[in-house]
Amino acid sequence: MQPAEAYASWDRVIGVNLTATFFMSQAVANASMIPRNRGAIVNLAASRALLPCPTTPATPLPSTRS
Repeated sequence: MQPAEAYASWDRVIGVNLTATFFMSQAVANASMIPRNRGAIVNLAASRALLPCPTTPATPLPSTRS
């Protein structure tokens, strides 16, 4: 994979898994939780993201799932 492709792949995964989660949580909080002064946002992660896998090349996915 070329550096530009690697960056594009990294940026897409970060965008979907982190940035989208952040903005969705912010929208839900602003729309329903803050006006009611209550609520909770629970973000879940896969425990597999914390385990190394020597046979799989490094990808941004585990970094965004923990």
